[in-house]
Amino acid sequence: MSAVSILMALALTCLVALALTCLGRDQGRRHLRRLQSTVSWDGTLSVTHYWDCNGQDCDSKTVPAIEDPDSPGTWVWQEQLFSASPLYAPVDPNDYGGPSDYGEKFWATGAANDDLATLLGADVASCGTSDLSPGGCGKCLLVQNDNAINADWKVMVMKKNRCPPYSPGCEAGKLHLDLAVPGFDDVRFSTGNVCQGNPNDWTRDNVFGMTHASSSSCALWWDGNDNTQAGCDCTSVTSDYGLRAGCELFTQWGWKATESPQLHYKVVDCPDAFISLISGAFSAAGPSDGSATPAPTPTPDSGDYTYGDACGADGCSDCDEGCQWSWPSNEPEGYDGSNAACRCNPDLTSVPVTSTVAPTPPPPTCEYAAQNNRAVKNRGTGGKKLKRKNYGSTAEYLADCEARCNADSRCGGFVDDPTDIRGRMCKPKKVGSVPYKKNKKTFYAKGNAC
Repeated sequence: MSAVSILMALALTCLVALALTCLGRDQGRRHLRRLQSTVSWDGTLSVTHYWDCNGQDCDSKTVPAIEDPDSPGTWVWQEQLFSASPLYAPVDPNDYGGPSDYGEKFWATGAANDDLATLLGADVASCGTSDLSPGGCGKCLLVQNDNAINADWKVMVMKKNRCPPYSPGCEAGKLHLDLAVPGFDDVRFSTGNVCQGNPNDWTRDNVFGMTHASSSSCALWWDGNDNTQAGCDCTSVTSDYGLRAGCELFTQWGWKATESPQLHYKVVDCPDAFISLISGAFSAAGPSDGSATPAPTPTPDSGDYTYGDACGADGCSDCDEGCQWSWPSNEPEGYDGSNAACRCNPDLTSVPVTSTVAPTPPPPTCEYAAQNNRAVKNRGTGGKKLKRKNYGSTAEYLADCEARCNADSRCGGFVDDPTDIRGRMCKPKKVGSVPYKKNKKTFYAKGNAC
């Protein structure tokens, strides 16, 4: 074969390869466009928006308890660490490797009511867990708003919070989503706003520059305006930590004013990069702004467990003998903690046991945490208010207040109010009640073991 023939053959081979490459790319683009334009939606749901700076329900178990130095044996939940990470605000997926095949315009987090959480399925542990909700932490929805300027936009939303059934719109039998967007907290109805300068003087160690005023600056965008683009100015939201950018990203979606906003939704897999981002947003040290990886909650080595009752032959897959209920020795929750499980006791599986295993601790006792100079507005259970004058001692009075609350699953604590004009009395409050500063009153929060 001549040199010319060889060159022509090589050129033809290159042209064929280039054509196949272009064909593959074109087919890929067509497939992506098809995914982006033809989504089979699961249904519709109602939607609102919020940003109260408060911690998210899926992060509540990540915050550790510490022993009260003034009361040995008493463990106190570190409320000051419980605030929202700025990474929970809307973000551009192109900053994290690009969107999924659905072509979503941004990633966001939000609060789901219990019926919606049930559809999402079990929690994804790396993105948090919840004892109050039936699941859904770390799970995603793809949503679209037909009544928006950018009605073709799709948005990926991960559940990080719970909208409890006593909140309007989140009752049983409904599907509701509350999107976390800086600047869009309607403080007329918000029950847990802890941003700087809030009227209840609630504080957190870090709210990342968000004030009570800026958290709600765009909440009433619909008042005199047709859409979010016309009704929201995000400049009062701090530009630090991407919070203003999140406000602007949502605003550009262009929701149009309507009495009851609705979204199409579809339960989908979260993009891996989105899971990675949110997994690093909160740790035992509190919220992260993404500039540094938060310190993970320490995981004990195999030798750092306390072992109790035998679990039985089917309790462990790695051993036939020595399978016992165990818990990390450095966790105050112990026997009933979230990390308690059946494990193989190495002292029993490796050599014949000659020592005594740790005794099973007694069941945790029911305790109420007294929060002095704190009260709860409204939120009554409807249960009976007990008057101090009907008891021989204050201890007997408080004990009966606790007993009545224990007998009512709706009760999350009670306010001891000596200032009531009818006389000192205890007033039962619903589960999930958030106390505010009020001199001379005391809120008794019901413990988990009650």
